[in-house]
Parts: sequence; structure tokens; C-alpha cells
Amino acid sequence: MPPRRTDEPEEKMFSTTLHLMLAAVTRYAVGLIYIPEKDFEPEKEIEVLKDMLMEKYTTAG
Repeated sequence: MPPRRTDEPEEKMFSTTLHLMLAAVTRYAVGLIYIPEKDFEPEKEIEVLKDMLMEKYTTAG
């Protein structure tokens, strides 16, 4: 497991991550974003978003 950042409280990390993930899922659910006709994979985009957030909270600075 990668080292966790200790300069930000876990509550802030959880709140921010939850808010961003729910915002992304809500946009997909109501169709407020542009959806390309081919090769669109919302699950893959959400996975990339999750990975980006986790990288922020597992690296210092």
C-alpha cells in the first residue's frame, strides 16, 4: 500500500472524494455531459477519476 499523506485530515479527503465522485456519476445519470457516439466508457472514466484522486492523497505535496 502506498504511503498516505498526513498533511490533510482523512475527513477532508473522504468528503472531497465523495463529492467529486457523486458529481461525476450524477452528470452521467442525467446526461448533462457530451457523450461521444463510439468508444465511450463512463465506468472507465470514473475509474480514471478515482485513480487520480487516490494518487493525490497517496503522494506528498
